[in-house]
Amino acid sequence: MNKTLISVIITAALLLGAILSAVLFAGCCKAPDGISALEGMLDGCNKKSEKAIVSNFFSSEFSGSFSSCVTPDDYLRKCGITFDYMYDDENVTEKFYLIGTAAEDDDTKEVNDLMSSISSDYKIIEAYIAADYKDADGNKQTAMTTVTFTAKEGKIFYIS
Repeated sequence: MNKTLISVIITAALLLGAILSAVLFAGCCKAPDGISALEGMLDGCNKKSEKAIVSNFFSSEFSGSFSSCVTPDDYLRKCGITFDYMYDDENVTEKFYLIGTAAEDDDTKEVNDLMSSISSDYKIIEAYIAADYKDADGNKQTAMTTVTFTAKEGKIFYIS
C-alpha cells in the first residue's frame, strides 16, 4: 500500500509540475496584443470574407466598401496592405500569412510607453507578412512586406 501511495503522490507532483510549466511557457510566448486580429484579417482576405476582415478591426474604425473586391489581393489592398508583385495582373495570390513580429525598437518603445502613460489601450506593432503567389510563368514565389499597425483592445485600430 505504501508503494501505491508513493506512486500516486509522485504522479500528482509530476502532473502539477507539467501544468505549471505549460502555464509559464504560454505566458512567456504570448504574442503582442492585436496579432491574432492581424492573422484573422489575413485569413479573411484569403477567404474573401468581408465579415471576417471587419470583425478584426476595432469598432467602426474600418471604413471602406468591399463591393469592388474580387481577388484576395483586392481585399488586402482595402485593408491598406500591398505587395510589389500585385502590380502585375498576371501574378496570382495563393495565400497571405503572418511570419512574425519585430522586436520593439527604441522609437517604438518610446511611443508605446507614452501611449501607455496616456491610455493602456493602444500599442504599435511591426509585423512581417508573407504572400505565396504564382508568377506569369506559373512559378511559385513568396514575397514579404513589413506592416506597422496600431492595436486597441486586441483589435486593429489603424494600419500604416
